[in-house]
Amino acid sequence: MKTKTLYISDLDGTLLASDGHISDKSRDILNKVMKDGAKVSIATSRNLFAFDQRVSGVDFSIPVILNTGGCIYNCQKKHYDVISDIPFDRVLQLKKILDENKIASFIYGLVDEELYLLYEGLFDEADQAYIKKRGPMYHTFKKDLASLSEMADSCKVIFYVGYGSYEKTKRILDLSASVDGIKATITKDIYTGNYFIEICEESVSKASAILKLKEMYDIDEIVAFGDNVNDVEMLELSDRCYVPENGLPQIREMADMVIEENDTDSVARFIAKDYYK
Repeated sequence: MKTKTLYISDLDGTLLASDGHISDKSRDILNKVMKDGAKVSIATSRNLFAFDQRVSGVDFSIPVILNTGGCIYNCQKKHYDVISDIPFDRVLQLKKILDENKIASFIYGLVDEELYLLYEGLFDEADQAYIKKRGPMYHTFKKDLASLSEMADSCKVIFYVGYGSYEKTKRILDLSASVDGIKATITKDIYTGNYFIEICEESVSKASAILKLKEMYDIDEIVAFGDNVNDVEMLELSDRCYVPENGLPQIREMADMVIEENDTDSVARFIAKDYYK
């Protein structure tokens, strides 16, 4: 058994099945190996609410990485151990630029560790679809630039999202380049074919958050699982990395080994086999 190995997996397209949730079999496997001492965590772009929905019933004893590294959340204590928020003046600067270009801003912020979704204008069908799906899940408020400014002292912005076609998200990427102190990554929405652009504080990544966990829990070896562009730094950092068959071609090329597709419980089964050997 490998007590100083950290197994860390992306969610969508990797640990989760194609329906966007963890299977009963994967849940049972993970709970057993963790009960036996395995250190297992998650590194996802999803926030706490979406994470809880998708892995309900999994008892993570090691904190999990959310918002592409913007947060490290302790599931046992129900508390954010680490929050790396975007400087609020940069949030306002970016929103002003996107407003001027008629591009919707979806801003996720923590107020006393409660998650808020802040937005204003909706300019196309992708914007409408995004807020229709996610709006009912969060404390959701329409905020213009002046109203948003009033939250500067109370709200920690952890994630800034744009959504739609590749052309649209690439436009946001180009516009955001003029704002210092932030970093943007485009990833494909595997469920719709649209794209997300995920914007966070410039030092944030899954890899940087993993390094914090490594130090906190005296980890000797990182074993990582991922399938998409926002997993690259995590996979490069790892001592061993594995990618399911459904992963993007360029991500599969990075793998020490390509494992079976995500609908076969491949990540959970691999962790169990590797831990017990």
